[in-house]
Amino acid sequence: MTTTEREPASRTGRTTRKRVLTLAFFWLAVSAGAALAPGCYGHNCDGEIVQYGAVAGQGHLLNVDTWESNPIDGPWLPFPKQRMYQFDLRALGNRPPQIILPYLSAQSDPLHEFGNFTIGGGNLTELSGATNGVLTVKNGTCADYFLRVVVQAAPVPTAPVPNGDASTTSATDSVTNMGLADSGADDNAVDASDADADDGI
Repeated sequence: MTTTEREPASRTGRTTRKRVLTLAFFWLAVSAGAALAPGCYGHNCDGEIVQYGAVAGQGHLLNVDTWESNPIDGPWLPFPKQRMYQFDLRALGNRPPQIILPYLSAQSDPLHEFGNFTIGGGNLTELSGATNGVLTVKNGTCADYFLRVVVQAAPVPTAPVPNGDASTTSATDSVTNMGLADSGADDNAVDASDADADDGI
């Protein structure tokens, strides 16, 4: 093989090696950028579980059927990326929730910071475990927000009044007896008047 025949082969080998090295450096650059980016890569978007509602001052009843995590006109709950809240709703008597309203805001106190808020949905507010006095709300994204939760439970059932209630019957009988007694007294008064009239004659 002549020198002229070997030169193209060596050039081809060098070109191939350059391409391989270029692709390797490119892959390393992309991997490093992904690791440093604010997205959910690796462990930079790990969340935490927070228990809320069992301690005094954490949430309160608006009425017998409605519970809120915090007032609308006060500081809201921090809701960073991947955080999961487990709300204690035993103040509602372990009744199943009928309406769950998870509000989100980019401000910690939207009413006083001239901010805004909306009702969260999708992976912004993932709802689960709404039984036995517990509700779980998770921020399934890698964005940070603030949270307010309002839960309305089924109304407390009222006990039916049984037919022939003793107190009602007794009261009715008393009124009836009083009426009869009054009638009898009136009759006696009439009879006495008649007798006096006869004596006068």
